[in-house]
Amino acid sequence: MRGMRFIVCLLIVFVILPVRAGDAPRLGAIATAHPLATRAGFEILAAGGNAFDAAVAVSAALAVVEPYSSGLGGGGFWLLQRAGETKAAMLDGREVAPQAASR
Repeated sequence: MRGMRFIVCLLIVFVILPVRAGDAPRLGAIATAHPLATRAGFEILAAGGNAFDAAVAVSAALAVVEPYSSGLGGGGFWLLQRAGETKAAMLDGREVAPQAASR
């Protein structure tokens, strides 16, 4: 019982402790499955590109370094919002099988 009380108290302390985020990255954040694709995205951002430009560069790099996992034949979704605008646009780039396909 004493051990359980300690665990509960410890959980309460961790839940109510204030969490301070670190410094925000200057260029943004990019997470990919391959370091070269990540580097391509950061190079685009450093050259003045926006997040969509970086995403296109990342996708192109992944198509080269991991063609078995990523490529031009796949689908995707994009949620875009132009700078200074309040309305966002959703682009649906999902792949669609032919209607007569059976497998």
